[in-house]
Amino acid sequence: MEQQNNAFGELLTTLRKEKGYTQQKLGEEFGVGHNTISKWEQGKLVPDAEMLMKISYYFNILIDLLLKGQRYQTSVKTNDTIKELLRMDRVYKYYQD
Repeated sequence: MEQQNNAFGELLTTLRKEKGYTQQKLGEEFGVGHNTISKWEQGKLVPDAEMLMKISYYFNILIDLLLKGQRYQTSVKTNDTIKELLRMDRVYKYYQD
């Protein structure tokens, strides 16, 4: 779980900095101290379920992705579909020339 905590912490740090917030300011947004934010970012502490829901809503990221340290979820099926569309585009262009 430590690696997952670190992924969450790294993403939280990135999201906080993108907003231009200090740990103090983000702590005020969630009603916790800057030390708590610091522990989350370092992977020393994980927010409880209720706080994860608040953080998820605040940054508009699904909780499972937040915990994994990911912003977006790309499925294998989506990747396969994109590859197939690119292949079809190349074939189409080949026959147009």
